[in-house]
Amino acid sequence: MSETDLLLTTLKRRLRAQGITYGAVAAALSLSEASVKRLFAGRRFTLERLEAVCELTGTSLTGLAREVAARREALKTLGAEQEAILAADLPLLLVFFLLLNDYSFEMIVAEYTLSDTDCFRLLRRLEQMELIDLLPGNRVRLKVSRALAWRS
Repeated sequence: MSETDLLLTTLKRRLRAQGITYGAVAAALSLSEASVKRLFAGRRFTLERLEAVCELTGTSLTGLAREVAARREALKTLGAEQEAILAADLPLLLVFFLLLNDYSFEMIVAEYTLSDTDCFRLLRRLEQMELIDLLPGNRVRLKVSRALAWRS
């Protein structure tokens, strides 16, 4: 995930957590709600607009950057409990490893002796562990860096 993506994802998370809608952002920026949606979707913020949205959430650009940096560091390692769960469940570890290496649900099912149901169950478990987001169509978004630092 790029730095820009992380900044905007973190900013959207802050907006959502505080109940600030795109409509409220639009009013603060003197734009239409559709324009605000395009700003977020197209990642086309000026620094002034980004700063104004940060102010709506009660933070500064610097504060947002610090939050992103802390999140980025957290994404490079797993918690001890997460690693223990993966180490104790070989199929779960295999699916997680394959996802880190760009395998899709379909590729995993085709290449390994996992049924669709078993693979989906493993994906749901990884989602519960907060390692992935399970999207429609059994697509996956990683919540961790592909360059994970594993414990010895």
